[in-house]
Amino acid sequence: MARAKLELGSRDGRTIVFRGNRKYLPARIRSVINSHFSNWNSLKDIAEWPRLLRELAEANAHKTFEGTDWTALNVYYDEEMKRYSVVIHGIVLEGNAHFEVLPLVKDCAPGIKRIRSEYCNAEARLHNNHDIWRVEKLLRREAAKVRFSPDFAAALKLFAAGAISIEPSLSFFRQIQVYHTPQFLHRELLAAINPAIDKVHTITDATQLEQLIDRLKSLGANLRVAPGIAEIIEHYNQLSRICSDAAYDLAVDNVLTGKLKADLYAYQREGVGFLVHNHRALLADDMGLGKTLQAMAGALYLQQTTGLQRVLIVCPSSLKYQWQEEIRKFTNERVQVITGSKQERTAIYESASTGDGGLLQVDDTPFFSVINYELVHRDIEQLQKLAPQLLILDEAQRVKNFRTKTAQAVFSIPAANVFVLTGTPLENQLMELFTILKFVDDRALGKNPVAFRDRYVVTDQFGSIKGYRHVEEVARKIAGITLRRTKEEALEDLPALVTSYARLELTDEQKGIYRELRGEARDMLSEEAWDSTHTQNAMVLLQRLREVCDSPELIDPQYTSSQKLIELEAILEDEVTALDRQAIIFTQWTRMGEIIKRQLLAGGYSCAFLHGGLKAEERQVLVNRFQNGEDRIFISTDAGGTGLNLQSASLVINYDLPFNPAKLDQRIARAHRLGQKQTVFVVNMICRNTVEERLIRILSEKKSLFDEVFGNISDPRNISGTSMSPRSMRELLMELIR
Repeated sequence: MARAKLELGSRDGRTIVFRGNRKYLPARIRSVINSHFSNWNSLKDIAEWPRLLRELAEANAHKTFEGTDWTALNVYYDEEMKRYSVVIHGIVLEGNAHFEVLPLVKDCAPGIKRIRSEYCNAEARLHNNHDIWRVEKLLRREAAKVRFSPDFAAALKLFAAGAISIEPSLSFFRQIQVYHTPQFLHRELLAAINPAIDKVHTITDATQLEQLIDRLKSLGANLRVAPGIAEIIEHYNQLSRICSDAAYDLAVDNVLTGKLKADLYAYQREGVGFLVHNHRALLADDMGLGKTLQAMAGALYLQQTTGLQRVLIVCPSSLKYQWQEEIRKFTNERVQVITGSKQERTAIYESASTGDGGLLQVDDTPFFSVINYELVHRDIEQLQKLAPQLLILDEAQRVKNFRTKTAQAVFSIPAANVFVLTGTPLENQLMELFTILKFVDDRALGKNPVAFRDRYVVTDQFGSIKGYRHVEEVARKIAGITLRRTKEEALEDLPALVTSYARLELTDEQKGIYRELRGEARDMLSEEAWDSTHTQNAMVLLQRLREVCDSPELIDPQYTSSQKLIELEAILEDEVTALDRQAIIFTQWTRMGEIIKRQLLAGGYSCAFLHGGLKAEERQVLVNRFQNGEDRIFISTDAGGTGLNLQSASLVINYDLPFNPAKLDQRIARAHRLGQKQTVFVVNMICRNTVEERLIRILSEKKSLFDEVFGNISDPRNISGTSMSPRSMRELLMELIR
């Protein structure tokens, strides 16, 4: 049995400390110690001492702590709590009420001393009786044991009959509370207040507060309105104006005409207004609601109204080029993707610097710069010199752990404006939310992650997270800087089908094999005379190039590094694990489906795999399991591209794209079909600078050539030399590998 001890310690001997090695404690006891003691082994809250004793007793810890002098520690607790004991007196003199705050001992706790010095005079009397509600709340936050003298009730009844104090909330960031005592307040005043506040006395609509104040004054209330209230009211008034359709439509006409090449839905106008007005905010819209477009529009709005000059976008590597394309599609601004080796990235940064080390003139630099999370830590010095005025964090849950070097580097980038984008709901990721919101504004959830965890996270006896509590309180705290809309809320505006591309870089293993195969293709193209054999060989080589993009394991089992598999797991974590969606994953090759299934099963996912080797009754069993929710992921080759009803899915991932465009439509139609009540999100995964990316372009630019070569054939192995002309095949191959 591991030995441990609790005793008085620290520098002044005025703290209960844990002595011993925690890792040798029994798991249940270790969990109790971890929850009550800091990393430096000091008891975090002396008021929790009785609770700690109960938990240690329940864990049968008496043998583990045999050397502990429990009597001495209990005496210390009693003496210490006297320092936190406060008596609030009520005094009635000449028909007026007064209140005094008196500690039980002269040497009271520092927090209590601070409150008394701020709110009381030398005789301990409150400067202003309206502070009575706030002082009581502040004292309890300092762990004070507050008692009331027998004469307190009479004084409060006299004062509270007409007294109301409207102040910035102590609990909820950028919100307003109405401090009063309902049981003593005159009925007509209470009738005026109740419709305007919620169960914790917080104003539900700050834009209506001025009317409430006028109403209370007319009823003769003894009213105090704190100075900070006007600023909060103006904040919400401006936010209401900028988010209203008419006002923002006018802003678009006057400010963004010719700048943003897109029409925004009503909810997107609200999102842009929320971002630009707050300057630092979290946009947590559901997947597919256009967070990227809203962030771009907000950047352009700030550019035109505040002179914003530089924007840095930090996102996962798979989204860098999607951002680039979206910016080019919807704006006229220059965009620079920061990528490549260290030498190549250095050249990019140097191109934005003058000879003396200063930045170039604004006209000479891109308005948007895009970098992935993994590079921020390596390039933090250059990024800090870049001095962006707006920082956009996309898929911000990628920096959910504030202890990582990546997160610390990202959060050290100075920027006056911050737009944080994530579709992860706060209910499932509270500690991640704390990290992100601390970066946006640490006044919302506080600065101490341990205190936040202790209040809102429920753990088991081993310290593992069981669930969360007071989630509605967290939502209220962040309401002023967080905006979240689900697809159900935006259903009237949202199209039934939303398609996006995940553009990925090959891993080093993939690049090596791809370069070798591309060299073989170029050697083949150098031959002057082509016949049907060349055509067949070219098709096989083209297929191998596409297989490398999926996973090099399809060509050589010893190579397993695949960027698509890495990104697939990230997408599923965000959409299936966090948002509880059901997903269909399509791939052209049975072997690739087996690799995906193996990877997902190892990750703890429940999934089914349909391929051409299954009988009809076996397929139906898999479909029924998926439709009933028993499997969250349905992997399928194109054998499942027709005839299946998979409407329970709202996410379709095309791990690779079929040669035949009709096959792609058939895949999507498995989920996006008549009777589908959800918006269907389609993610097409392609690797940059490969045949996959060029295939997309050829589909749109040279569809006639594509149709001539492939017709209705989806698998290159089924193409005979007589089904196309060697000239057309050679032309296509040249387009794909150049």
